[in-house]
Order: sequence, then C-alpha cells, then structure tokens
Amino acid sequence: MARTHGGGRRPGIHVHPRPLLPAEIVDLGGVRVTSRVRTPIDVAMTGDLIRAVAAIDAVRFVPRIPAPSDPQPVSLAALTECLDRLGRRRGSASARRALALSVDCSQSPGESWSRVLMHGWGLPMPRLQTEYRFGGAQVFADFEWGPLIGEFDGKGKYGTTDAERAAALEAEKERHALFVRAGFEVVRWDWNDLVVDSRLRAKLRPALARHGLLAA
Repeated sequence: MARTHGGGRRPGIHVHPRPLLPAEIVDLGGVRVTSRVRTPIDVAMTGDLIRAVAAIDAVRFVPRIPAPSDPQPVSLAALTECLDRLGRRRGSASARRALALSVDCSQSPGESWSRVLMHGWGLPMPRLQTEYRFGGAQVFADFEWGPLIGEFDGKGKYGTTDAERAAALEAEKERHALFVRAGFEVVRWDWNDLVVDSRLRAKLRPALARHGLLAA
C-alpha cells in the first residue's frame, strides 16, 4: 500500500505499508499496477526466497534474440535503487539476499527455483546457459558443471500448440543426444522434482559425486 504507516493484520490479509513513487505506478489495460521495477521488490520483501528470486530473474531476463513485444529488461542497479529507497523495512534483508542470487539469464521460474535449492543445499553452483557448438549445431545448457549438464524440463518451454510442442520435443531430444555423444552426462528434472525437492537432490548429489564435484 502506498503509505508509510498503518500496517496491520486482518483475517486473511496482512497489510505492509510502503511508499510508492508516481513512476512506480503504471497503467496496464486500464488497471493501475506497480511497475516492473517495484513489483519484484515487493514480492521479494515477503520473505519467500524462491518466489523472490524467480520474480527478480523474470524482470532481469535478457533474451538471446529479443522480439519486438519483449519488455525492456530491468537492470540490477534499478532494482537495488528501488530497495535502497525503501530503507530498512520489514523484508528488506530478504530482498537483498534475493537480489544477490538473481541473474539475467534464467529462462523460467523452474530454473530460478532449481538454483535457489542448489544454493540452499550448499551444492557447487553451476554455470548457466553455457553455449556449445557441435558441428553446425549451437546449443545451450541450462546448468553446467564441466562434464555434467543439468536440464530443467518445464511445460512452458515446449510451446502452447501441439505442433509447437512436437517440434520442441524433437529438438530437445536431438540436443540431449548431442551432449551425450560429446561425452557429457545429462541429468534432467521437472516441476515434480522441485515440488518434492528430495527427488532433485537425489538426482544431483550422486551425479556431482561421480564427477568429483561433491564428496560422496
């Protein structure tokens, strides 16, 4: 709420008053909403690190091939300035932690969620969206630890129509085969492995250990 005091709690509602600048309120289809700079900061100040990092990653994202309809990425400096202006309010420490963990190359909330889990478990942090060229093919790994590739399989990345999904799944199979033929081990996971995160840990820890990246 755009005020500096008067917070409280009612059944089902927690009110956290924070000042809003005029530039932080925008019109979207006739509805007044907070801006792409302010919204992820408010999300981050709720204290949920996974949602916070996913929200910040989303607005920071810089697509490899931007489309005319893509929104302008929000800079880390702009997000930090917004948080600094709010001062030491409830949730500001959580938001700073999320800013520190955020990146500008996460292609889905699932990738962001995965990265927060890895960080929380103390696993070696991977390189992200590493580019490889196999013959004439250019491919990118979601997560890379040298000889180990991690791939998050989210429904959204496969398109919205049957034709798009079929083409994307075929391309994904070929990409997987390229990594395997080049000598990489590929570990894949999906939303179910994030919801029951012990499943993701059970996939990653042995794979990292096999390559000497983590004590068995």
